[in-house]
Amino acid sequence: MENNGNAADIVSESDSMDDNNQMDTNSSQDETADEPEVSLDLEALEIELNHSKIQSMEILSVLTRAECLGLRNNVIKKIEGLNQLVTLRELELYDNQITKIENLDALVNLEVLDLSFNRIRKIENLENLVNLKK
Repeated sequence: MENNGNAADIVSESDSMDDNNQMDTNSSQDETADEPEVSLDLEALEIELNHSKIQSMEILSVLTRAECLGLRNNVIKKIEGLNQLVTLRELELYDNQITKIENLDALVNLEVLDLSFNRIRKIENLENLVNLKK
């Protein structure tokens, strides 16, 4: 996966898939001039998008093979778009802006969930996460 230190989420009509199962989320300059770019390796089992200024998790729904997903130190406010990531065992959302733990009930294989240094006010639907260890 290519990550130049300024990767982030961009969802646009210019998103494209290359021959190596990489999704390029380059956005037009007019559309999102302030948002960085990210290239996602759809076959990767471990994905690190730490310090990437990611705001929305919806683009991550294509990472259906991922087992470990690192999203530390971003600007994520809401947990969303992860329902297809049923193979996920580790999810790091450390140091974001999340206020509500939600939308994780489909992640039944999740063993590690790190939500440290967020603004958690509400926790919902964790009863399906029977494999959660920490």
